[in-house]
Amino acid sequence: MGDALLLGKPESQNNAKKQQLYPFRSVFSGLFSGSKLVWNALIHYGTLYTIGHFASIVLAALTIIALCVLVCIQAVNRRNSVRDARRRKELFAVALEYLEEPEFISAFKKQLKGRDERLLVRVFVDLLSKVKGEYADSVVHLMKELGIQEKSLADLRSKKWWRRAEASVALG
Repeated sequence: MGDALLLGKPESQNNAKKQQLYPFRSVFSGLFSGSKLVWNALIHYGTLYTIGHFASIVLAALTIIALCVLVCIQAVNRRNSVRDARRRKELFAVALEYLEEPEFISAFKKQLKGRDERLLVRVFVDLLSKVKGEYADSVVHLMKELGIQEKSLADLRSKKWWRRAEASVALG
């Protein structure tokens, strides 16, 4: 107490400054006063506390980023599935028209877009499961004309299991 008064600072200001520099020390100050070993452990604990605090902030940020990525992927998948469902309905209507008038198959091939072949396979699989007889023969003929049957035969030799499965379903 005498040293603090000689320097012109009250003791409470000196303690406040120490408490500001090492806020974790105030918890243990009454229990372990004067021990250098304990003081060094508390300083080390402060460093670990800072590292742990930083690590928790980084993990929280990574979690938020991962959640944002998952939400974006889910939105894109939902948009694609809605678009595919809409396009399947369109292709189903067009395929029924061309089943009735097979002379316009070349015009039908020109209307197809990039992802339409995969959707057409699903449309034809649905059709073949619902129809029999002459109508089923015309669906198979349309598949041959569009080249879906040859592509399905080639997909049977694919290394990817889902392509082999889709090809086997398409071929019956």
